[in-house]
Amino acid sequence: MVRKIKKIDLYFLFTSVFMAYFLTCIIEQITFLSILQKSFIILYFIVMFLLIFRFINKKIIFENIKYKKMILFFAIIVAFIFRNQFLPKIYHSTDVIISVLEQNDPASNGKEAWLTGIKINGNSQDLLYFVNKNEANSWIFQNGALLGDYTQDRNQLFLNFSKVRSIQLKFVKHAWSGVIEIATNNTKNIYNLYDPIGEELKIDVPVTYVEYPFFQRIVLLVGISFIIFYLLLIILSKEEFFSKNIKKEKKSDDLTKRYIGIDIIKTIAIFFVISVHFFLNTNFYTTSLAGEVMYLQLTARWLFFTCVPLFLLSTGYLQKEKVYNYKYWQVGGNILISYIGISIITFLYRTCFLKEEITIQEAIKGILNFSLNGYAWYVAMFVGLYLLIPAINLVYKNIRTKREKLNFIIILCFLTAIPVQGFLSNEWIAIYPITFYFIGAYIKEFNPKINKIKGIIWIILILLLEDLITIFISQNNENGVFSAIIIDRYGYFLNLCLSVIVFLLIYDIKKCNIVFSKFFTIIAKLTFEIYLFSYIFDSYFYLKFKELYFITQQDFSKYYFMIIPCVFFSSFISAKIYVIFKRLFMVKKYT
Repeated sequence: MVRKIKKIDLYFLFTSVFMAYFLTCIIEQITFLSILQKSFIILYFIVMFLLIFRFINKKIIFENIKYKKMILFFAIIVAFIFRNQFLPKIYHSTDVIISVLEQNDPASNGKEAWLTGIKINGNSQDLLYFVNKNEANSWIFQNGALLGDYTQDRNQLFLNFSKVRSIQLKFVKHAWSGVIEIATNNTKNIYNLYDPIGEELKIDVPVTYVEYPFFQRIVLLVGISFIIFYLLLIILSKEEFFSKNIKKEKKSDDLTKRYIGIDIIKTIAIFFVISVHFFLNTNFYTTSLAGEVMYLQLTARWLFFTCVPLFLLSTGYLQKEKVYNYKYWQVGGNILISYIGISIITFLYRTCFLKEEITIQEAIKGILNFSLNGYAWYVAMFVGLYLLIPAINLVYKNIRTKREKLNFIIILCFLTAIPVQGFLSNEWIAIYPITFYFIGAYIKEFNPKINKIKGIIWIILILLLEDLITIFISQNNENGVFSAIIIDRYGYFLNLCLSVIVFLLIYDIKKCNIVFSKFFTIIAKLTFEIYLFSYIFDSYFYLKFKELYFITQQDFSKYYFMIIPCVFFSSFISAKIYVIFKRLFMVKKYT
């Protein structure tokens, strides 16, 4: 037993050293580190990792040997394939020389250059800091900008940037602007700043860096491989990864006692959500609806548009017995904590990766008004519904008979699902979540059945009808594009019928292959987090794919089969990691 403990401790110490070295090199990108500072930081990370490993369930690592080796091999492959993204670089000082040239645009009235902003690593800098930093500088600070003017013998500005990852210069272009040359350690580029209207020019200046030596790159790859390895163990382990602080799953969470049909519906719904955002993040809504490819996209768009109704129907089905009590508010608080946590991650992503200028005050305001995460409108809607669910349940229970309940649902559909412009106030349309909730509760109580073949036929007919209405309306538009037509609402009658039919086809499934059951259950538990994380990965993958491949909407549609899996699985992995770490501090969960 003593020998086994020593082996375990030696293993954790070995992996901790490599991971600590990798993280220290990442920090070294941001600031200069002396050898002594680097040693202390490495030691700090080693100690932190060893403390964390005290909470590790060691059976996962040391009893499932094949399981461990397979995941470690996969982690090494991932680290190697994406090594250019993972491996840090050694950044050096970058010298930038901006010169106003004698040549200029023939239409220009002068030879000025106004430098109005400097961003280092995405952060705006105070231009006064750069005034008179070099004796050879001839530019002056004026009207909140640095001014160079060849006619006034102010033609050179010397800037030095110590160990930065990105440099962006912002110039104003106007009728008195001339031509400038920007020279760095390795490059020279000429820019014409003349513009009669007056626009801005943003220039990304290449920074100076070198790669780590071969041996160090190998050590860094080993470090990131172990980090990926432990993250994958957290995600994929059948047992709890942490042996303390997290309680075992309750028996009530057993697969045989779950509504597997509802788990399948929620899995389909989150897939539809991510899919319908394909049209939001491409040029679908500005492209003419003409041709077979656009018609096929239109049909898919209407099918995916059932995503939110499917979630609301599932909520009514699962929550119809809920009452106001401590446990109910505890679950609601858990949902809000997930929202706030992922919103903070979104804030870090938007400021650090997208280089957006968002202050802490603006971030807090964005969290409170559900605007920081671009998809948080659903959270705002669901929070309102969640506050009302026990009260809605009281209303539902006090409607005595099946006939009366059905009549009440028809009234709700009349208020929210049928276009009533000019007859009743359109404000009633906004209560469509309650309509879907009541329908879900009704299905739970009376278990209506639908013929599967007839249901599929009805789905096809409704989709074709929605296509025909959309195409007819779009033909009256100037460009023939999809517009904000009356049927483009979650609660509209055709979408309501389509959503209910899809729900009825699946909700009563009782048995499923054990592998698929686990898959659907895992996804169903994480749909809320997956939805919020998808905003981050949508903004990343669509930007990259459109930069590389976009020509037309018709041609780009084939990349749906690449983008959607990337967004789905990236969001799922992020959600899984987030929830596991959240459960280190919060034992209570929701489904």
